[in-house]
Amino acid sequence: MTSGFWDFSLKTYAQPGVADALLTMQNTHGADVNLLLYCAWHAASGRGELFPERIAVLDSRVEAWRRVVIGALRNVREHIKSDAVFTQLPGSRQAREKVLEAELACEQVAQQLLESLTENKPVAISEERAVESFGASLGAYCDYLGLARDSRTPVLEALRVAFRNN
Repeated sequence: MTSGFWDFSLKTYAQPGVADALLTMQNTHGADVNLLLYCAWHAASGRGELFPERIAVLDSRVEAWRRVVIGALRNVREHIKSDAVFTQLPGSRQAREKVLEAELACEQVAQQLLESLTENKPVAISEERAVESFGASLGAYCDYLGLARDSRTPVLEALRVAFRNN
């Protein structure tokens, strides 16, 4: 099943610099890439900014799936990729690719859940207003995670492309 949020995420994630910025937020600060993309999609679609209370609700709904399912698959994939014992096994590269496919399918489930929790209808807004809304949501997410506001700058800059190209 495809969705507007999933399609937006695939297109945005493929833009130069976006994956690196999102993965840095994930690996350095424990941010959820799907929630970061959700903040961008929510803003780009004219649904407005997200406040810390709403982010807490969204995060609580996807947390177990992210931790238990996606996290486990990510760990398996990373072990196959980085552990010399595993990389030498015949077929390990193909196995890692299959784990990645499963991980992406599970990321899509998380995104479907987030999209199903969306309360506002989309409205047409200017690129400038969408970027402002995303910046506010990103700030709220950083507050929720207990991060300094300046930690959001690379993500905000990288995802500006999402508002130009969507």
